[in-house]
Amino acid sequence: MDFFDGHNYRVNKILLLAIGQWPYQSSRTSHTIVIIIVTIVCTQIFTKLCGMFVYIHDMDIVIECLVPLMVDVSGMTKIMNSVLCVNEIRALLDRIKNDFYSLRNSNDIMMLEKYADSGKKSSTIYICVIYMLTVAFLLMPLQPLILQVTNVTRPMLHRVEYYVDMDKYYFPILIHGYFTALICVTSIVATDAIFVIFMQHACGLFIITGSRIEQAVQKVYETEDANPPITKDTAYRNMIQCVHDHRTAIRFANLIEIVYSKHFLFHAGLNMIAMSVTGVGTTIETLDVDYEDIESLNNLDVTNTMQCVKHAKNCALQNVFKIYNWWSQRQKELYQI
Repeated sequence: MDFFDGHNYRVNKILLLAIGQWPYQSSRTSHTIVIIIVTIVCTQIFTKLCGMFVYIHDMDIVIECLVPLMVDVSGMTKIMNSVLCVNEIRALLDRIKNDFYSLRNSNDIMMLEKYADSGKKSSTIYICVIYMLTVAFLLMPLQPLILQVTNVTRPMLHRVEYYVDMDKYYFPILIHGYFTALICVTSIVATDAIFVIFMQHACGLFIITGSRIEQAVQKVYETEDANPPITKDTAYRNMIQCVHDHRTAIRFANLIEIVYSKHFLFHAGLNMIAMSVTGVGTTIETLDVDYEDIESLNNLDVTNTMQCVKHAKNCALQNVFKIYNWWSQRQKELYQI
């Protein structure tokens, strides 16, 4: 049985195989899967962009369309990062396997297994939560069918534009959206979960090295001969081995940094933009709900609204209406050009 078919790594292997990013699968299979995935997702991105450009002057709809686009971009960039760093990821996996096979001390093996099990639990919880939320999201368009509601517009996962009869091709379009959502979610959880495994293994290596250093220092104090020959100085040789082990653990951590540092920098910026866009959209929706019973600004001006006593012509509310009226007139002039 392959080492990575063990209970601590099986789920990660299956997820990476599904998106063609398992370093040990054949290059032909990997490239075929990647081409299919990129084709499906890129066509969905194109339809979302078309759906957004139709309502480019409606800021609410533009904000609504941006977040799904960012999720698709996030999934694609995670796959591309795995493609570009496939050799480094293979080296990390080889190192994990070699560490388990090379260790002779039972305590060291137990320590690595402890951290591997911790990585498995963390990644499993993460995977389960994300997929549960995804399933709930995918079921939303099916509510009218499940509840047998008639005379309602069939909902889509996102706002898309295929330039065909949407009612006639409703299910093919919906299935396309389902495939894209599952691909992007799987890409995200697969790459994030294997990163957790790598980090836990690195932690295990440093813990083992620290334990060995403590044991080597303790043996120095237990040695009766304060200045033994180097050839017979066991504590000295143990300390040298600890230095080598520490350097090896640092090289493993540096390799993780090479694979993921730029990748996480890009996603930190992308997530910040996504959260900002979501916050703006939520604020707009909240304002719409809170003030839906107030007369539209189009029907208000500086002459038919309540004015304060001290500043009849220049109070804050009046200034807002003046600016709004000017901007409305300016928009009409721009559209006529």
